[in-house]
Amino acid sequence: MILDRVRTLATRDVGAFVWSSLHRFRNIDHTTDIVSRLHKVSAKHRSNVAKQAKQLRYSLVQAEEYFLAAKSVSLATKPLLLYYGTMSLALAEILFKHSGDASLDRAREKHAHHGLELKISGKFEGVSDLRQSASRLGASPAHNAQGRFGTFELWHQAARQAPICGKFKHTFPKGYWTERHEVVSFPHDDRLELLAGEGVSLLTCFQALPDLAFSLSRLGVAPALHVAHVEGGSDEHKKQKWHRMVLHGDASSEIATGVWDRIKVKADDARVELRRWDGSSGGVVQWSSKLDETDPSITYPTAIQRTAERFSFCANIGSLNEFGLYYVALYILGNYARYYPDQWMMEVETASPLALMASELLSGAERRLPLMTLMELDRIFYLERD
Repeated sequence: MILDRVRTLATRDVGAFVWSSLHRFRNIDHTTDIVSRLHKVSAKHRSNVAKQAKQLRYSLVQAEEYFLAAKSVSLATKPLLLYYGTMSLALAEILFKHSGDASLDRAREKHAHHGLELKISGKFEGVSDLRQSASRLGASPAHNAQGRFGTFELWHQAARQAPICGKFKHTFPKGYWTERHEVVSFPHDDRLELLAGEGVSLLTCFQALPDLAFSLSRLGVAPALHVAHVEGGSDEHKKQKWHRMVLHGDASSEIATGVWDRIKVKADDARVELRRWDGSSGGVVQWSSKLDETDPSITYPTAIQRTAERFSFCANIGSLNEFGLYYVALYILGNYARYYPDQWMMEVETASPLALMASELLSGAERRLPLMTLMELDRIFYLERD
């Protein structure tokens, strides 16, 4: 299920709006109605949907309490509390998007596991370089003889890329026009790429999250991001529609190549122009066609967008969307803090680069994860104000 509607948040107190909006889904009858419509469940199975709605309520209650508890503690334990809060949000998404086979009682039969396994390589004594320390921490997907399993796997099965939003201009037959923010590029309704068997490092998660880009750069590590913006329109008088995506020219050559290589277009679709500017990492992807024609099929890399004006493509990972990047990073940090408290507390007490970036990630997680869960339950892609 992909998000096909967009709305700009009218408030600057995003946290208050999000949690109060999520409270609507604590109402079991309300959630049962929504899930029944979404999955086209007949009335005779309403009791089964209501059971799932009740479990969804419990997940949201626990998620909010974990997030509230995290606000009152220090970096010593905050990663673990936010990880459990994130897993509760993931359970809410699973219960909303999956069938009854993913209800909590059924899921425990085959998926009684986090779905991720912590990976630590090398020694940490004296490591002050962020690239070294963050690359030594990672997570891999849990698997057994039957394949991948666990909460993360269930979440990942229904996870999708986010849509890409921009300004859309609609021109009417007499020349009048309106302009608003809309979904301009829809992702394919397909599962994300599988997380590689060897897993993903904390460094990769750091580099793929736009909220961390500035702090990461100050610590000498380049983000793996390519900034872009998109616009589109339709003209009823000319019977045409168009799409123009501009990739900015401020990414490194390596990052830009990683992004451009992930943009895929059907070879026989002559309407699409992909043009990388000479001597620059930037370029344009554009097309135009008749109103009654199907839009070209274009596959883009993972895109993360907070506001309407621009977004970022991730160059180095296609198996995680924004929620997934925070999810995996919090699993790594939470379990590192829990099972290696001596090493973690040394990081915290010395304000190491790893601890500084962890603090930045936790701030982003507190703000973004509840909002992304609301997007999934409301089926609306919410943009924040600039």
